Amino acid sequence: MLDTLLRAVVVTDPDGQIVLWNRAAENLYGWAEHEVLGTSILEVLTRAGDVERDLHDLETVANGIRMTGDRLVKRRDGHTIRVDTLTAPMADEAGNTIAIVGSSAD
Repeated sequence: MLDTLLRAVVVTDPDGQIVLWNRAAENLYGWAEHEVLGTSILEVLTRAGDVERDLHDLETVANGIRMTGDRLVKRRDGHTIRVDTLTAPMADEAGNTIAIVGSSAD
């Protein structure tokens, strides 16, 4: 079902390990899902100078706070693109973050 969406959807565990990567993410970022599953989202999309900022943002969302806005990310080919993002935590019944869902568009 997520492959029908036009926006890139990436789901990670709370530590940032990729567990889902839809077809739009493949098209936007250049990696096939099987190439990134189990890999840190920081390793895949974070530009070299943005690691500390992106780690902070990942921890913020893992702690239950949604984030939106423009972000510069790297593509597989090494080019930087600006994407509009919405990143939100998914919580269990006790309120613990069990996953992070990111939605992006160029």
